[in-house]
Amino acid sequence: MKRLDDLDLKQVQDAEWTKEPFTSRFDGFWIPPEHRDKGEKDQEPFKIEKRSLRWSEFKRMQAEEMLQHVQNRVFPFLKDLNGDEASFTALGSYRSCKTQRHNILSFTKCHYRN
Repeated sequence: MKRLDDLDLKQVQDAEWTKEPFTSRFDGFWIPPEHRDKGEKDQEPFKIEKRSLRWSEFKRMQAEEMLQHVQNRVFPFLKDLNGDEASFTALGSYRSCKTQRHNILSFTKCHYRN
């Protein structure tokens, strides 16, 4: 996630330097797939500002808050970003990640389904 954030920031800076148009992956809002079939007014409470999904934005959260944010927002966003073609998706379900402690380092222990 950090690398994705860094690359996106570099692309934004390069576009500003060259004055070429570029739209960041983190511009605007993201609506989780399970809420996209609702009307626009009903989607409003589920809109997530994409900027909040940047590593540079959530890296300073407390461990429990970060864990919930990553599991419930960042992982689904990553899966949605590249769909079924993503290597992230091929590894297994992001929802299968579990932790026994709220320490974010323990969050890396995932049980992947093949």
